Amino acid sequence: MHVTISRVIHLGALMTVVLTSLMLWSGVTGLAEVSHEFRSVTEDSLPSTIQLADISRAMDVARIKQGLQVTAEQPSDVLSVDKDIIDNIATADKGLAAYNTRLRDPAERAIFSKVQAGWKILRAQTLGVRDMALRGDIPAAAHIYRGPMVKVAVDLRKTLNGQIAYNRKVALARAAHAARAADRTRIGLAIGGGLALVMAVVLACVLRQRVLVPIKRLVQAMERMADGQLDAEVPGHDRHDEIGAISRALLDIKQGVEARTHAAAQEELAQQVQVVDVFASALDYLARQDLEHRIHEELPEKYQVLRANYNEAVAMLMKAMGTVRVGATSLAGTIGEIQSAAHDLAMRNTRQAASVEETTAAMHKVVDGARQTARAATDARSQASQVLGKAEQGGAVVARAVEAMGAIERSSGEITQIIGVIDGIAFQTNLLALNAGVEAARAGEAGKGFAVVASEVRALAQRSAEAARDIKALIDASGQQVRGGVDLVKQSGTLLGEILGDVNGIGTTISTIADYTAKQVETLGEVSATMGEIDQVTQQNAAMVEQTSAAARAMAEESQALSGLVNRWRTRDRMVRPDLGGQQMRRDTVVGMAGKAGPPALARA
Repeated sequence: MHVTISRVIHLGALMTVVLTSLMLWSGVTGLAEVSHEFRSVTEDSLPSTIQLADISRAMDVARIKQGLQVTAEQPSDVLSVDKDIIDNIATADKGLAAYNTRLRDPAERAIFSKVQAGWKILRAQTLGVRDMALRGDIPAAAHIYRGPMVKVAVDLRKTLNGQIAYNRKVALARAAHAARAADRTRIGLAIGGGLALVMAVVLACVLRQRVLVPIKRLVQAMERMADGQLDAEVPGHDRHDEIGAISRALLDIKQGVEARTHAAAQEELAQQVQVVDVFASALDYLARQDLEHRIHEELPEKYQVLRANYNEAVAMLMKAMGTVRVGATSLAGTIGEIQSAAHDLAMRNTRQAASVEETTAAMHKVVDGARQTARAATDARSQASQVLGKAEQGGAVVARAVEAMGAIERSSGEITQIIGVIDGIAFQTNLLALNAGVEAARAGEAGKGFAVVASEVRALAQRSAEAARDIKALIDASGQQVRGGVDLVKQSGTLLGEILGDVNGIGTTISTIADYTAKQVETLGEVSATMGEIDQVTQQNAAMVEQTSAAARAMAEESQALSGLVNRWRTRDRMVRPDLGGQQMRRDTVVGMAGKAGPPALARA
């Protein structure tokens, strides 16, 4: 089978169209897959994670507010946080209902059903504790809040964390799938672009070797024949394509000129010179890579087929080059749109990464502040414990002082009794002395000495009685002062006991605040860790989009190189865009002619 130039051009054009179509299909399919995965991450996984964080925050705020409610000392404090509890419960219900509409995966639905069940239990307990607090039954409400509700809240937190972890796993899987699709697309486009470039180079080399070089040799042979060198060798007459037909026609011309008479030879020579001039001019345009030129001159009858074959071959070559140019231009436009979209996505991811990073930094500051608050509450609890210990020691000292004052009071009573006995003894002595004086008076002179002794004893008894009365008066005054001191010490003990009770209550309150603050620090730590993971995922997405943008830029450069290779060929269809005013318009890429069969219609220049 002989391969003609038109068949080579048709085959190259067909292969170029097929390869370009495959490249476009591969690029559009891969980019659609990448866009779908990125859209799934930005419109499904990331909003779902944010929505779960909002639901978790509403649940935590409701529980914190209820903690303040069950520790309130005044009814006004109970009512002040009641609206916040109801609002956050409504927010959590609304968030769960909205999130339920986003569920598509059975596994995610199974996890979310556990979240709903846990929230249903916690919600019922929260409303029950709220009703108890509003009724004034704070101890029962606090018991349920610190007892059964803790396990339910912890289990619900673990289930919510599992839901968030599932969303993160799905987002990472989609991002990995998008990365693999982008890699496949990049490899496919790189291979296709390389094949297209190789095919263009091969086609150019084939056209040069099979068309341009032989045509140039024919032109040189025609020029020598036009100069009268009829013995010049005509190359390519053994070929079985259009150039071979041209060469054989030239060889026939040469043989005809030699066989005929001089007159006929002159006429034939004139025709041949006309044909040679026409084809030399046409081949000169073709050698300059100009496919716009056509042979419109009237040639002798036997050269009409040659002109038609030439025009058809150039038209097919023009269609092939135009198709390659259209494919390269379309590919360049598509790659430009891809590059623009990738750049926009990269900018959005960069802004989002900056926002997430700022949020993470703010969350770290909040966690640090909560930790400092927890440490301050712990220090306050320690100081309250020390104050309570010292107050207890003071109470013990006051109790011992009360006991000592009581012992003093009892000792004063005993001394009073002793003084009473001494007073009685003095009275009896005075009475005995009086009786002795009477008896001494009766005795006369013999009783004078006894009377003196009796007088002295009586005087001594009177002084003892007076001294006993003075001591009794002093002891009574001291007893009154001791009783006053005892009363004051007892009042101090009572006040110290009340202070001790107040200090104990303050220590309990500070301990409760320290416990709540520690739980808040733990919760904020989990939220901060979650924000850190979101920040990491966002940074990875931004890096992946940058890689996609770089690949699109590389593809654009390869497409421009391919366009530059084919743009050197002039392919304007003069039938569609003729010359105007002596100036040629820009060549047409014959897109409209690419699907038509057969040579274009011929017109005179």
